[in-house]
Amino acid sequence: MDLLDEVKLALRVSGSLTDTELQALIDAAKADIAAAGADAGLIDDTEPLIRQAIIWYCKMAYGLDNADFDRYERAYEKLRDRIALSVKFAGGEA
Repeated sequence: MDLLDEVKLALRVSGSLTDTELQALIDAAKADIAAAGADAGLIDDTEPLIRQAIIWYCKMAYGLDNADFDRYERAYEKLRDRIALSVKFAGGEA
C-alpha cells in the first residue's frame, strides 16, 4: 500500500482533498527523522520502523484540535530517536 494511502487510512480520511497537506506531513516527518541523526539517504518509507514513525507523526500533527497529540508526540519522538541512534539508519550495517 502506498504510504499516503496508509496515512489516510490511519487518520480515517478519504478522498483526495487533504493529499497535499498529508504529503507535506510525510515529508516533514522524514526531514525530522533525518534532523534527529538518521542518514537521509537511508530513510526508506517501506522500512516498517520508518513507516510507523511517519504514521505517528501524521497522527500527531494532523488536525487543529487533536486530543491525542501528547500521546502520539511521545510515541513518535521515542521511535524517531531509536531510529536515529540505530546503526542501520546511520549508515552502518544491521
